[in-house]
Amino acid sequence: MSLTNTPLDVLIEISRELDLSDSIHLISTCSTFTPILLSRYFWISALDRVEHVHRRPLPCSPGLDITSLPLDALKKMVIHA
Repeated sequence: MSLTNTPLDVLIEISRELDLSDSIHLISTCSTFTPILLSRYFWISALDRVEHVHRRPLPCSPGLDITSLPLDALKKMVIHA
């Protein structure tokens, strides 16, 4: 089985084990991975890693419910974190 034939949920879990910038680079390499870039779960998980693994504050107001943000806002927060 090639990486491009791997189920989306498995790819997301693999990307969660990588460094954040590495996971973004990985999923940006192939159009097959575009659904991951469009996955709110991926970006919300990335923000969770920024906050809890990398111990960096999120670039937003404390207490903001990030799960209600539009996809573009989530992406920008990850990139600027």
